[in-house]
Amino acid sequence: MSSLEEKVNQVLKKVQPEIQAHGGDLKLISVKNKQATIKILGACLGCLMAQATFGAGMGEMIKKEVPEVKKVKFVI
Repeated sequence: MSSLEEKVNQVLKKVQPEIQAHGGDLKLISVKNKQATIKILGACLGCLMAQATFGAGMGEMIKKEVPEVKKVKFVI
């Protein structure tokens, strides 16, 4: 795992307890070409708030804390 992936995983670890408390989870798939790809798991798949939570909130958090990442893509 690259140090960039480790940095993104550290950000995910900060929010995972809250997401897991709602029956969901996140898994980093890759960091390539300044883009982090993160898989959405569990109850988050059917949640109406997932797009707002992940796209605006978490995506911006990752880009702020790991400035090398310019784009965050969430996949099912």
